[in-house]
Amino acid sequence: MNILKWILIGFFSFVVMVGLVLGVMIYFGPKKTTPLKGKHAQSAALKKKKGKNLTAKERLLIELEQYKVKTDSMKNRLDSLSTLSRKQQNKLQAQADEIQKLTIRLKGKASKAARAKDLAKTLASMKLKSLAPILNKLDDQTVIELYRQMNRAARKNILLGLSDKRAAKITQKLINP
Repeated sequence: MNILKWILIGFFSFVVMVGLVLGVMIYFGPKKTTPLKGKHAQSAALKKKKGKNLTAKERLLIELEQYKVKTDSMKNRLDSLSTLSRKQQNKLQAQADEIQKLTIRLKGKASKAARAKDLAKTLASMKLKSLAPILNKLDDQTVIELYRQMNRAARKNILLGLSDKRAAKITQKLINP
């Protein structure tokens, strides 16, 4: 019976000790934090406590909030740069399209100039009597282009093959394009 008495005393002592330890832990344990009312409510409460001793959890919450702010800032910067990049890419594409159009036009003009030069050689070899009727049937721009493609000796035949009035008009266009 003596042993049973000591077992009961030991058990009740153990229960009392556990109760005391639990009470001390609750009393000196971490305080309840205020629930988040806004995005930065908890962070603001922790920053007020910054000068005091912070628990590891509180330090981690502050650090987490700082990373969130940095991340948001980086996301905004990335969005801004992405928008700028798309605008520059569109502008670059428009310029590439314009270059392509100009290249096609230039090739067309070069081809036209090559044909005019070839025709000018043919006309330069013709006699004035044969040349005059052909020149009178061509428009002024074509005559001017042929004139520019011919050598100096053959140019006089172009003007001589035209009527005086039309030769004067073309001469003015050559001087004042």
